[in-house]
Amino acid sequence: MFDDVKSASFPEAKRAEMTECFLEQPDTADFAIEDFRRWKRWDMTSRILKLLERESHQTKLIRKAVLRFALQSPNTAAIAFVAKMRKLDAIHVDETKELLDLETAVNPCSK
Repeated sequence: MFDDVKSASFPEAKRAEMTECFLEQPDTADFAIEDFRRWKRWDMTSRILKLLERESHQTKLIRKAVLRFALQSPNTAAIAFVAKMRKLDAIHVDETKELLDLETAVNPCSK
């Protein structure tokens, strides 16, 4: 959402604060989660994982974005979440991880 907006007049903290608002809406949450993942904002792990407790956020796109975020987060809650998801569907988790690895290899700026 706000990946391209970088300037002194729009500091990172304000950008993150604005992006947090999009987590509340099921039709924009996946975009916000992806932004936080690309920004490596692992401090958002708990908040992002809790989104899946909401009935409104039980969409395929949000679940996918949360898994992608958790696969890259070093947070212990994210690691536990990935382990839980792997027990439910190891193939899906492995495929998602493989796609993330390819994305990083193709786009070195995302490292």
